[in-house]
Amino acid sequence: MVKLIKLMENAYEQKYPNIPITYGVPEGRANGSNQGIKNL
Repeated sequence: MVKLIKLMENAYEQKYPNIPITYGVPEGRANGSNQGIKNL
């Protein structure tokens, strides 16, 4: 799943270079969907 998300992130950044996105923690490492749900 992480590889797929990174591919989508790269494609999005190419299409919309001025819109920042964040995936995982600031270093770009995934921290798990359970933690993401808790963060919401």
